[in-house]
Amino acid sequence: MSGRSLVLGGGALLALGAGWASWMAMGPSEQRKNDIAKHLPESKQAQWEESRHRNALVMEAIKKSAETQKNVASGTDWKKALRSDP
Repeated sequence: MSGRSLVLGGGALLALGAGWASWMAMGPSEQRKNDIAKHLPESKQAQWEESRHRNALVMEAIKKSAETQKNVASGTDWKKALRSDP
């Protein structure tokens, strides 16, 4: 290897290290990450239940469509189905 290759490689590694250090310095702290996670929609039990219910409806439509040749999903009123109790 020539001296020029070593200097360019070292410069690239230095730039990579500087970029990583600045990324880590500007990122949120662990406390801030925990605060953000507490306010995510996935942290609320009611939204988990709603999501499970919606996924169950979709799976039911998929199972129905697998058993028949007609388009089952187009005949489902999803807004009405989501408002009903599980």
